[in-house]
Amino acid sequence: MQNNQYKKTGLVVILLISMIGCSKEGLLDYSDLEHTADWLFPLVKTKVTAEQVAKLNELSYDVGAFSIDAPFININLPIPLLSTQIIGPIELKDTDSIYVKFKSDTATLKVYITNNFPINIKSGTKVEIRNSVNDNLVVFDGVLQNDIPGKGGIDSVIVTRVTTTPWADNRLELFLMDFASDGSGGVIENFNTYNNIDIKLKIEVLHLNEVELYGNINYLVTDTSDFTLGSNPNEPDSENIEKATINLFVENGVPLTYQIKGYFLDANYTIIDSLFGNTTIASPGIDGQGYVINSTIVETKISTEMTKGEYNQIKSNAKHIYYELEFTSSSQNIRVIHSNHIKLQVTADIETKISL
Repeated sequence: MQNNQYKKTGLVVILLISMIGCSKEGLLDYSDLEHTADWLFPLVKTKVTAEQVAKLNELSYDVGAFSIDAPFININLPIPLLSTQIIGPIELKDTDSIYVKFKSDTATLKVYITNNFPINIKSGTKVEIRNSVNDNLVVFDGVLQNDIPGKGGIDSVIVTRVTTTPWADNRLELFLMDFASDGSGGVIENFNTYNNIDIKLKIEVLHLNEVELYGNINYLVTDTSDFTLGSNPNEPDSENIEKATINLFVENGVPLTYQIKGYFLDANYTIIDSLFGNTTIASPGIDGQGYVINSTIVETKISTEMTKGEYNQIKSNAKHIYYELEFTSSSQNIRVIHSNHIKLQVTADIETKISL
């Protein structure tokens, strides 16, 4: 009996030794096996501001003042010395106006003047932008620091200031106050050739307190962010990519519904691929006065799968992401305040196959 027991024990030992030996030849060798791993990388995080949504970061006007706007000038006689005269009102027509009125505590006023009158404009002349609907209060103003020569002289007024007017309406008017000139020096000038003062004006709202937008409006807003895929040192080699998904997370904090499209752009801002198709982002709830109900804001996720070829193309060439948002509003007028904005975040969800 003991001999048989020794034989069995010896057999087990021999079998174990054989198995250990086989592991060196590949029985327990996993070097040729593969497994998958998921990688999640944040790529871009940005927001579309209330100023952008209300299109108050790009108000621009191109108007002219003519001799008819300056009744104190008799074009058939030599022009005497002038002071404390008024040119205006000159209507600032905004063909793309979507707002009823807005309130801002910080804005930049840029006025570029080309003096095509045959007489100069003296320093100290004031540029005033006033309301015309509910009141005639001054919204923005600035003062010329230099004389502007006649017959094509150019100068500008650039002022960043805190406004004192509670609201600016959508029918602004421009005045040249305390208009002064050295006149024509006893000469009758030709106002047929030199007959206008060309004024290009831009208002950029840097901090929007509040804006009231019309109901039933439809308009486009765009935004561009820098973008680089593959800049993360922990990102896997593209040769191991099995599947890649681009995710866009959208948080809508403005009282508007919009269609959103996204595109990858190269260094020259040329479209190289679509980020995602046309997707509708619903408006949060709106109260009776047109303000966003914050508790109703929800996040939307939009996902697009990429092939390995698309992934490599975007990794090699994409430098920017371009968003296009087409807004629509309900029939009621709505209100946007400074804290209302749209959050956009892009992530890459990458699945790889790794050999051990």
